[in-house]
Amino acid sequence: MHDAKHCVPSPRLKFVSLTMRFLTLAVALAFAPAAHASIAVVLPPIALGKKADWKAAGAVEKALEAALGTDADLVSVSMATGKDKKLGAKAIGCKGESPCFGKLAGAFSAQHALASLVIGRGKRAKLVMVLVKADGTEVDKFSGKVNDAAAQATRMLSAVRKAAASAAKATPAASGDSERDSVAVMGFAVTDLDETVRGRLSDATVLGVDKLKLFDVISGDDVKAMLDQQQLKDALSCDSSSCLAELGGALDARYMINGKASKSSGGARITMTLLDVYEAKAIARDAREMKTDAIETDVPGMAKKLFNSILATQGGTILIGCDEIGTSIYVDGDLVTTATGRMFKTQIAGGTHRVEGKKEGFVTWAKDIDVTAESEQKLTVEMLPSQDFIRARIAKANGRRTMGIVGGGLAVALGAAAGVMQQQAQSKFEEGQRIMQEDCEGSCLDGADFDLAWTASINKGSLKLNPAAPGLEDAKSAYSNALDDQATMLTGSYVSLGLAGVSAIYGAWSYFGAEDSSRWERFLIDEAPKQDKATAAAKSVAKK
Repeated sequence: MHDAKHCVPSPRLKFVSLTMRFLTLAVALAFAPAAHASIAVVLPPIALGKKADWKAAGAVEKALEAALGTDADLVSVSMATGKDKKLGAKAIGCKGESPCFGKLAGAFSAQHALASLVIGRGKRAKLVMVLVKADGTEVDKFSGKVNDAAAQATRMLSAVRKAAASAAKATPAASGDSERDSVAVMGFAVTDLDETVRGRLSDATVLGVDKLKLFDVISGDDVKAMLDQQQLKDALSCDSSSCLAELGGALDARYMINGKASKSSGGARITMTLLDVYEAKAIARDAREMKTDAIETDVPGMAKKLFNSILATQGGTILIGCDEIGTSIYVDGDLVTTATGRMFKTQIAGGTHRVEGKKEGFVTWAKDIDVTAESEQKLTVEMLPSQDFIRARIAKANGRRTMGIVGGGLAVALGAAAGVMQQQAQSKFEEGQRIMQEDCEGSCLDGADFDLAWTASINKGSLKLNPAAPGLEDAKSAYSNALDDQATMLTGSYVSLGLAGVSAIYGAWSYFGAEDSSRWERFLIDEAPKQDKATAAAKSVAKK
C-alpha cells in the first residue's frame, strides 16, 4: 500500500502547472487575431456640424459598447482606442468618406469598419451609420434617429455574419480546374507618374473584375510569376492585339486587360483595353481622366464596364424609385424616365451600368450597379437639393412672409389713417355749423336752425340765409372753405380704406401662401470651420 502523501502534488508542481496554463492561454490570445480577420472594428462615433454634439456621440458610443459587448470576432470601440490612441482624430480626418474608413479597418486586420456620425444638435440631430469593407466598399448604411444606434449596429453586423456563413457553406471544395474563363490583368505602362501608381492601378483593376464574380482573375503578381522578364517587357510595350494575344496564350487566359497611364492636367489619363485572346482582337476600350487619389474608387468601375458587351445577353431587371417628382433618370447617359413618384421598371443588359438622377437645383445622384443574368434590383434615387438652391428657396419663403407682415402692417396703418380723416371731416362739418350760427354777430340764417345734413353739406346744399345779417359774405366764404376741407378729408379716408383692403389681401396672400422653409432647412449642411478641425480632433482624442 502506497503512502497517501505521494498522491498529493507538491506546491512547486502546482505552480509549474498553473504557469504553463497561463502561458498557453497568453499565446492563444496573442495569436488569435492572426488566425482570422475580425468581422469588424467599431470606430469611435464622431460629431459633425457647426455645433457638433459630442455629448450625443458619446451616448452613441456607450450604446454600441452595451449592445455589441465583447464578441470574439469584433474589435469594440474601447479595444480599438486602446490599440490606437489617435483613432478618434483619424476617424474625424476621414470626413465621412468610405474608402478612408476601409483603410482604418485594414489597420486592425478587420474585414469591415462600422462608422457612426452624429450630424446636428438637439432634436434635429441625425445619426448616419455606415458599414464599410476593408477595400472601401459600402456594405450597409443607415440614416435616422440617434437612439437607433444599438439596434442598427446589431442588425448590420448580424447581416454580415450571416452572409459570411452562407458564403462559406456555398463555397465548393477546391477542384483542380475551374469552368470559368480567366482574365489576365497585365501591368500598366506608366509615364510621368509616381511608380507606386502602377501597382495601385493593377490592384484596383483586379478588384473590379473580381466583383463581377464571373471570371478567374490572374493578377499582376500571378502574371510576374508565370512570365519571364522579357515577356513582361514585351507586354508593357506591346500595342497590337496579336502581340497581346500571344502573351495571353502563354497565361492560358481567355481575356486580357492591358492599360496605360500618363500624367495630365487633371491628374492622370487612364486607358484600358479588353482583349479577347482566342480571337486576337480588342473588344472594348475606355479612357478617362481622374485624380490619382481616385484610383481606388473609380478604376474598379472602369474595369467592370469593359465587360458590358460580353454580358449584354445576360440581362436583368431594375426597379427605380424616386420621391422627387420631375427628376430625370438616366442609365449610362440615356434618359429612361422622369420620376412621377411611382416605381419604374425596366430591362437592362448584364454588366456594369451607371444610374443617375438629375434635376435643376439638386445635386446629381449617381450609382454604379452590376447586373447579372435574370437578376432583379431595386434602386432608390435620393435627390439632395444643392446648398445654393436650398438657401435661395429659404430666402424666398422668408422674404414672402416678411412682405406679408409688411402688407398687414400697412393695412392697419391705412385703416387708422382713414379713421383719423373721418374724424377731421366731422370736425369740418361742425366748424361750418358754428360759422353759420355765430359769425354774423349771431346766426347767419333766416330764422331757422342749422339742420343741413352731412351729405348735403358736402354737396354744398342750400341754406336759408338772412341777407341783412352783418358779415354775411365773410361767413359764407369761411363756410365754403370748411365744406371743401370736409370733402377732401372724406375723399382721403375712402382712398385709405381702399388701399388698406388691398394691403390686407396682399399681406394675407403673401404670408399664408409662402412655402414652408422647414422643408428645405432639413437639407442644410453645417460644416466646421477649417481652423477649428485640429482643435476638434484634439478634443475628440482627449475624450476617448
